[in-house]
Amino acid sequence: MSDEAQSKLASTLAAIVGAYIGLSPIWTTMTEGVMVSAIATGSVIFLASLWQMATKSTLPSWINGLASIWLIIGAIIFGAYSFSVISQIVAGVAVFFLASWDGAEVSNYNNRHYGATS
Repeated sequence: MSDEAQSKLASTLAAIVGAYIGLSPIWTTMTEGVMVSAIATGSVIFLASLWQMATKSTLPSWINGLASIWLIIGAIIFGAYSFSVISQIVAGVAVFFLASWDGAEVSNYNNRHYGATS
């Protein structure tokens, strides 16, 4: 599988996780702070993933990496209920992994095609 195809796969999976997190307050009981954080962070992850699909920059991967860290910290800080905490921590770890994978694939692609990373 090419670097570009792997990047698109990682971005698509991250977008799905972002949509899941953003929509999770519909079916999960959460405190108000966690709900706002989940909607905002899920939206950022979803939009950055779409942006990554359309560009060869590593910036969206960095944004997703930072958003995933916030997702984990936010669930703990705002005192979510146990399922919400577990769900957001698992999603945060998944997005962090996908962002790292995506960023590495974009860097490899840029190195091969342009001789430098962006």
